[in-house]
Amino acid sequence: MFKLFSIIKNHAKNWRDFLIDCLFPIECLGCGKEKIWLCADCQNKIKFNEHDQCPACHRLTYHGQFCIFCADKFQLNGVMVAGDYHDNLIKKLIKNLKYNFIRDLGIVLGDLQTEYLKIKITQLKKEKLDKSNQAIINFHLPQELFSDLNNILIIPIPLHSRRQRWRGFNQSEIIAKQLSKNLNIAIDTKNLVRIKYRIPQVKLKKKAREKNIIGCFAWQGENISKKIILIDDLSTTASTLNEAAKVLRTHGAPEVWGLVVARN
Repeated sequence: MFKLFSIIKNHAKNWRDFLIDCLFPIECLGCGKEKIWLCADCQNKIKFNEHDQCPACHRLTYHGQFCIFCADKFQLNGVMVAGDYHDNLIKKLIKNLKYNFIRDLGIVLGDLQTEYLKIKITQLKKEKLDKSNQAIINFHLPQELFSDLNNILIIPIPLHSRRQRWRGFNQSEIIAKQLSKNLNIAIDTKNLVRIKYRIPQVKLKKKAREKNIIGCFAWQGENISKKIILIDDLSTTASTLNEAAKVLRTHGAPEVWGLVVARN
C-alpha cells in the first residue's frame, strides 16, 4: 500500500512539475533571456542592503543587531537582510518561488544570499569598531559569529507539514541548502519543526503576527553548542525568527542570528 502511494505521489509531482514548466518557461525574470531564471547582467543590477537596521524599531545599527532599546525583548541577536523587497526583481524571484512553485528559484536566492554573506564577512573582517560605539550595540558582535565558520549551524525556518505538502517544498530549506553548499557551513533541516498550523503571517498585522506564531516551533535534537543562522525568505517584524530563536536558545544555542533575502 505504501509503495503504491509513493508511486502515485511521484507521478503527481512529475505532472505538477511538467505543468509548471509549461506555464512558466525558463527565462530570466529581469530581461527575458531564455534558459536561465536570473542572468548575470540582471543579477549584477541587484543592490545588496548597505544600511542595516534594528529589526524592531529600524534605528540604524551594526549589521542588523537589535539596538539597546529593543535587545532585551528578543532572543535573536539580530537579522541580516540581503536586499529590499521593493526591488521589483527580488520581489519577482520570491513570489514566483512561493506562489508559482518554481523551486529552482530557491537555488537562485541561495546564491544571492551567499554573495551578500561573502560581502558581509569580508566587511566584518576589515571593520574595526571604535570603542565609543560599543554603548549602542549588542555585546555579541557579528565579527565573533564569522570568526569560525565551523562553529556555525544553518537552520531554515520550517513549514508546517500541511503547508509543505500543499506547496511541495519548503522554500527556506532550498535557500539554506544552497547557502550551506556554497560556503561549506553545516546545516540541520530536521530538528527544528513547526508543530502548530497557523494563518500565514503575511495576512496579519504586527501585533497579530506576534500572537499568531507563539508556540509554533519545537526542537527535536540534542542540545545545541554551535551559533545559529536562521534562514528565511522574508522578514517583516522578525516575529517568526524570534519565536524559533526562543526554542533554540532554550536548547543551548549561544547566539541566534536571522538571515533573510529581504525585509518586507
